[in-house]
Amino acid sequence: MNTIFDLTFNDTRIERGTYENCIFENCNFTAYELNDYSFIECRFEECNLSNCNLSNSSFKDVIFNGCKMLGIDWSRINPFLLKVKFTKCQLNFSVFNNIKFKGSSFFECDLSSSDFTNTSLIEVDIVDCNLDRAVFENTDLQKANLKDSYNIVLDPRVNRLKGLKVPQSQLEGLLLYFGIKTIK
Repeated sequence: MNTIFDLTFNDTRIERGTYENCIFENCNFTAYELNDYSFIECRFEECNLSNCNLSNSSFKDVIFNGCKMLGIDWSRINPFLLKVKFTKCQLNFSVFNNIKFKGSSFFECDLSSSDFTNTSLIEVDIVDCNLDRAVFENTDLQKANLKDSYNIVLDPRVNRLKGLKVPQSQLEGLLLYFGIKTIK
């Protein structure tokens, strides 16, 4: 496989290979087969990666800004040295099962109906994100920061939450499974 360095791409025609320090701007990768690609210190700006197949692809220090990424099964990626930063991305219906997101972050993202089952989000920032109908089961959220995130519903009986930072306005989503309601 080829290694491509320091280039900017504005279309979807990229070859399978390793991309280092590359920028992808306004690319439409909808339903694209990105199997076995490697992205190292790359940036995706305003790209559409919805329904992409990412099997065995790797993402090391990759930034996604303003991207549409609906329905991606992230559980199929190569998790070795995974580190990603999502900012203002649409990640609805994504599957993040069995991934360790050490050093990763989500800022101002829509994570509606996404699945975080068996995912490690230890010390991960999930700031100002919509978590409507997101699934958290056997998820490790220890010391995670959910500052300003909303529509949070977490069952403390099946998730690890020690040290979790959650907005006071969202505490009801932690009490829901116990039948407890907050009053003002």
